[in-house]
Amino acid sequence: MKRILILFLLAFVVGGFALVGGIGGESGQPVGPDNTTPASGGVFSDPPSQNPWETDEITVAVVEQPDDRNYEPLITQAIAYWNANMSTVGWEGEFVFADTDEPDVPIHIVEEVDEWAERTNGDHDHDHDDYEGETIGYAPIYNETGQAVGHNTPVQVASGLNDSSTVTVAAHELGHTLGLRHSDDDTYSVMAAEMAVAEVDQPSATERANPFETDTLGVYYNATTGSFASPVESEFGDVWTHFEAGNSDIVPGNVSFERVDDANDAQLEIRRVESVDSGVSTTEWVGFDVDMDGEFNTYDRATVYIEADVAANQKAWHVGYWTTYLFSNMDDDEFPPELESRSENTRQNWP
Repeated sequence: MKRILILFLLAFVVGGFALVGGIGGESGQPVGPDNTTPASGGVFSDPPSQNPWETDEITVAVVEQPDDRNYEPLITQAIAYWNANMSTVGWEGEFVFADTDEPDVPIHIVEEVDEWAERTNGDHDHDHDDYEGETIGYAPIYNETGQAVGHNTPVQVASGLNDSSTVTVAAHELGHTLGLRHSDDDTYSVMAAEMAVAEVDQPSATERANPFETDTLGVYYNATTGSFASPVESEFGDVWTHFEAGNSDIVPGNVSFERVDDANDAQLEIRRVESVDSGVSTTEWVGFDVDMDGEFNTYDRATVYIEADVAANQKAWHVGYWTTYLFSNMDDDEFPPELESRSENTRQNWP
């Protein structure tokens, strides 16, 4: 039987004033606005030689974090990037990671980044009026006059990102503290308005009791060659009752199935088709690979395809088989005997 795997990545977007993100494929979500516009409008053409902190060593420290992870080597990598490029931005001096509670640039590693709007106070120009998505970073944009805008306002970086993504997010936000904006991405790629980031290692979907994002799965009965007959739909209902009653060793009993009228609201769609390659039924699914290790961590939605000429009293068996498959580790040997059987009698009498 043909098993189709469609990969969707969780792409986070770098906001001008923050990093924002959301579910996506090849393109990102709308970005947040840049905060203060530097007088030069980008890379400084003729700034004062000294940096906004007016010191040769700009101290950077992680002064707040929600976990015991060692962020020093990650932030050190981020500041090393800008130290190598400080003169090209137009400043003198360098970032130095310091063990202090009062650095020039305090970094807060946070579980939830403050919304950018709460910090702008309506005083600054914005490139965009709004944006969508989860905020995963924040930094004030400093100006070119040797004075820091919102001086000592902390940089925020979301916790839960893997090492390389934490470095990238921190570097992006430190770029804002140097006065850089998204329009500077031609010179500094780290300032790009869109980038993919990954979370720390997460269990794969096949390792989870429920691989979906919700315990209540919307189910939609679709058809490309005609509607399912009412008796068949009634049998489908028996499948969901079977699972919800805890009769499966694979599908958790706390998972419920609710029929919906709109395919867009469904996590599971049952679709009747003319033919299926290499079999009479199959499934395909889309999901999220948030730690970017090549395996889904959760599924967003799945579709079960059943050939139209499959016996009406066996269609429920196919739905039950593929639903179980999606909740399993995808090893057929783990299936209960009634779902491994090719007996016509078993198939027409299950569940």
